[in-house]
Amino acid sequence: MKTTKNGLHLPMRVVSILTAALIAVGGLGMFAAPDASAATGTGIANLAYAQIGKVASSAKQTPSHFGDSNLAGHSNNNWCADFVKWVWQNSGVNVNGINGLASSVYTAAVNKTNGSVAHTASSYVPQPGDAIVFKTSANGSFAHVAIVYSSYSNGKIDIINGSSGKNNVDIQRNQNGRVGQTAEGMYIQSFVTPGGLTPAIQSRIAVISTSNVASIKEGGVGSAWSSLYSNAKQVVMDGNRIGVLTTSGNAYVKEGTLQASWTLVATSVKEMAINGNRIMVLWSSGTASIKEGSVGATWTTLMSNVKQLAITQNRIGLLTNAGQAYVKEGALSNGWVLEATAVSQLSLAGTRIGILCGNSASVKEGSMYATWTLVSTGVKQLAMSGNRIGILGGTSLSIKEGPINAVWTTVATGVSQFSLSGNRIGIVCGSTASIKEGPINAVWTKVATSVKNISLYTVS
Repeated sequence: MKTTKNGLHLPMRVVSILTAALIAVGGLGMFAAPDASAATGTGIANLAYAQIGKVASSAKQTPSHFGDSNLAGHSNNNWCADFVKWVWQNSGVNVNGINGLASSVYTAAVNKTNGSVAHTASSYVPQPGDAIVFKTSANGSFAHVAIVYSSYSNGKIDIINGSSGKNNVDIQRNQNGRVGQTAEGMYIQSFVTPGGLTPAIQSRIAVISTSNVASIKEGGVGSAWSSLYSNAKQVVMDGNRIGVLTTSGNAYVKEGTLQASWTLVATSVKEMAINGNRIMVLWSSGTASIKEGSVGATWTTLMSNVKQLAITQNRIGLLTNAGQAYVKEGALSNGWVLEATAVSQLSLAGTRIGILCGNSASVKEGSMYATWTLVSTGVKQLAMSGNRIGILGGTSLSIKEGPINAVWTTVATGVSQFSLSGNRIGIVCGSTASIKEGPINAVWTKVATSVKNISLYTVS
């Protein structure tokens, strides 16, 4: 790497973390900046990814297409900060205080110039759209800045760089992704989250301890825990909403980030459920109610003599004290369909309906009038998510994936409670909570001890 005569830095890169859809941007400098209120980390990462392979400028031409840094002596030198600034600015982010120096991305955050936040703790899990700031060594000079495109549960990240000793934007995959580590041959000094982003919805894991304290983590399986609520009986999650039911029967909901405020939505509650913009509660009287829309919307009574709630994208289900399983689809004003009798548990996932009758588990798929398929006997808990079905027989947990008649795979023994969501499976064995992510035969990761319940929400 090359240092300027001022002791300032070397060729610099910009790191970007890739996410789902790629944005095709026609020409550099031709991008129309969106409204700042719509800026997201994912959008920033996607815009950076769309620049891969694009050239900064013609030979010995300054400014580059990504900015007007007065440090750029020629086309392959010192435009990493220009690249980060260009991507952030064209995503609707405030870039005041960022100039042609890699250090300026960090100092603008520290000086609170543009609302960005600097993270220097090794526990911080970088997010797509963050800037990654490098030094030559722990006590060295600032060397480079880039954009995080992807962040993985194993601590690795993908980085999108500008000015990495070449004339075009590139991506470096599977790099170390924590402050204090080395990536791309440089020391990771910090990550900087741009200010004013619309919070991205992340996967979440919640546990309730044996002392009834609820904790939550979001993002990767290895991310840090945050305290959620004390005296918790149940935690439910979907989208950007989290619900907690306390041991005293108070139902609270928060919407947005983990730091959002709680709203008390009901008292004298013994169960709650959330999906999308719907919140369901089962009052201690046995009456089930639902609200749709804002957290402060009015409750609508659904049915009395209810003992269990179930909810999925377009369906709601109720199990009565008499063992009758009812499901309705679509609008709240639509009629109920009696799905089965002598039912002890009801589960919904997409177009699947699952029931336990005694210790026999059956599932139907598609129409609410489809035929039941017996999937197993000797079952005491049933759960479904996507194309996965899970059953707990005694203390042995088995999962099947794909069609209803797929083969069962035993994934754990000694299980007292489990949860399914997307490609994640959560279990409690004794008082230890563990997660596996990805294929059914993936390795378990222990995430907490002294736990009695685990719940999951996974972003598809």
